[in-house]
Amino acid sequence: MSCRRIATAWVLATLAVTGSPIVAAAHGEYDLKAQLQTLMQWWPGEYDNHEQIVRQSGGGLSPATDSPFYRVHSRYERVAGSPLGAHVLSVVDYRDDDPGKVLRARTYVISVDTTARALRVAQYMPKAAGSAELVPLGAPCDLLLHFIGGQFEGALPEKACKVDGKPVDYSVVVGPRYTWYRERPGQEWFEQTRARPFTCMVQESADGDMRKTRFLKTIRLHDQGGEADIPWPDGRTLTFTIHARAFTSPPEREYPLFRIHEKGKDVPIAYAYAVDDAARFGLNLGWFYIRCYADGEELGTDAAYK
Repeated sequence: MSCRRIATAWVLATLAVTGSPIVAAAHGEYDLKAQLQTLMQWWPGEYDNHEQIVRQSGGGLSPATDSPFYRVHSRYERVAGSPLGAHVLSVVDYRDDDPGKVLRARTYVISVDTTARALRVAQYMPKAAGSAELVPLGAPCDLLLHFIGGQFEGALPEKACKVDGKPVDYSVVVGPRYTWYRERPGQEWFEQTRARPFTCMVQESADGDMRKTRFLKTIRLHDQGGEADIPWPDGRTLTFTIHARAFTSPPEREYPLFRIHEKGKDVPIAYAYAVDDAARFGLNLGWFYIRCYADGEELGTDAAYK
């Protein structure tokens, strides 16, 4: 286990027992208000643990396995004008990057708690599945987030929170581009990384002549294992995928890796990768040509196809 994970495990164990670790004792109201602003900048977005699933499955060309971890995609969206307060997040976790498979839906109301010297996250849930009416889970289900080592860390007191009469355990770590969580003490983490949305323009040339390339369609997907199907003129369905890959050398680098498959097949027709946080890239096979842009990037002449 890495030193960072050992430190995280110790801190969260301390939080579960005391609710206020020594390292947070110097944080006053001014510091906590600044931390609240940082948290509200960092947390909103989409997150996915696709790369954790790739690693446990044996690599990017192997069939995916959902044991011991399954894939979870999460959306954290800031709620403007909420009657619950000024710092409110809507949180939805769903399985396999499928919005139809909701695992958990919560609303977080975040505030400064000067007594605990932490950020308090009060949890609400829908009164019924799909309902807009919210009910509080109650104070025993509040998360206390402490800013430690450049990230926020917190855990529910063990077995104190109950939902539908059943004890719920939950620990979370929030950084500038990741959200990790675990569902019970001692369990390994669901390692989610922030997903960037991309818009991609697809062109095709039936005979592979690049001079005759024509626009086919626009697809939208994210870069943490996002997929988009492309009905191809020859009758096949192609699947385009973007994900992030950390190679062994250098270990601190991650590369956007993009692949084109025949739908349902693990081995790609072709793949390529870009440098770190590249916001534009493309792949041209002659008969298949795609250009991708991260949200917010200037599309140039491709804007006509958006």
